[in-house]
Amino acid sequence: MLRKKYSAFTLIELIIVVVILGILAAIAIPTYVDLSTDAINASKKAMVGIVKSAFAIAIAENKTHPSVKELAGYVQKSTAVAYGIQLPIDEEFYTIPTYSDPICSTLTVSDEDIVLCVGDLAMSDAEGGGPTSSFSARSS
Repeated sequence: MLRKKYSAFTLIELIIVVVILGILAAIAIPTYVDLSTDAINASKKAMVGIVKSAFAIAIAENKTHPSVKELAGYVQKSTAVAYGIQLPIDEEFYTIPTYSDPICSTLTVSDEDIVLCVGDLAMSDAEGGGPTSSFSARSS
């Protein structure tokens, strides 16, 4: 009897392919997670810049400091809350703190409070942790 010659992969070849795919996945997944964190942090920085720009525009237009609610009116998709301006990133809300003093030490306690300073969001550990700086505009 003649045996048919089968054309197929051996078990060792399949195991080698699975190991290689596992190694590639182990390299790619942490890189993807780092990129996601970097993208979120970049969005946070952009949001803070938008709110600080809106704060400066509100002061320039009104010749006085805005309330938290008025400031939120200058920023699209934002919501005024007692202690800041909320903005969404990927269906998660982040709050940019607003302060009722020019040195950014006393948070606003109502959306009717006058904003004298806009703070920064804390970035992830990869960005260095807590708040970095703040923006205060003093009218003369």
